[in-house]
Amino acid sequence: MYKNLQKQVKVIGSSIDILGADPWARSIEHMIADFSQNNTISNWKKGSDRDIGGFSHAKIEQKQDHVTFSGYLSQQLPENSKVKRSGYAMIQSKNGPVSLDNNGYWDSSLYRYLVIRAKTDRRRYYVNIKCPSVIRQDIYQHLVVTTTPNKWETIVIPFNQFGLTSNGIILASQMQMYRQKIKSFGFSLTDGQEGPFSLSIAWMKMINSDHTDGDCDRIPRFGSDLWKSLDVKYE
Repeated sequence: MYKNLQKQVKVIGSSIDILGADPWARSIEHMIADFSQNNTISNWKKGSDRDIGGFSHAKIEQKQDHVTFSGYLSQQLPENSKVKRSGYAMIQSKNGPVSLDNNGYWDSSLYRYLVIRAKTDRRRYYVNIKCPSVIRQDIYQHLVVTTTPNKWETIVIPFNQFGLTSNGIILASQMQMYRQKIKSFGFSLTDGQEGPFSLSIAWMKMINSDHTDGDCDRIPRFGSDLWKSLDVKYE
């Protein structure tokens, strides 16, 4: 049995050498949405409390090299007495990438960070991640933190910093995100302030740094060829 296993390992190693492949190769980044491409916006939808009788409205518009999520947030309650809280607007991607192995989901487990190129006004926006769940309202959220209003900034968010919410409320019992199956990404505004809003987004992607491979830290390589070197090299 050991000889057969040893033989299989040699065959696999030979195949890798022939193909010139790196068995430890990792993915550096994956683009989720590049809004400089005019067709990207067609895979996104908008929504607001107007869908349930409220008075907010939202739109998503294609600009030269980005999209703008804008509208008006109203705190006025609809006539439906069952609605106790109003004032929200959102945009959300419709479909994930389709291939033989992902069935229309994004696999974020290969990456450490979500990176967004955006320009905000002074309002508090959230980036949303939707995963399969028995509770429809469950969403993972993180605040879109910027330093200067109306200026383009690159926002870097570790995936493990997202919090599980339901109807905009942080849940006391947090469940780990199903990183291999992300149904959609999106942005929302629920800051309780009456008035117009505008958020511009150029692109959104998942990345690794030089020292990360998903949630794993990369291990420095120490080999005989490095014994005389003072540098630690990463591969």
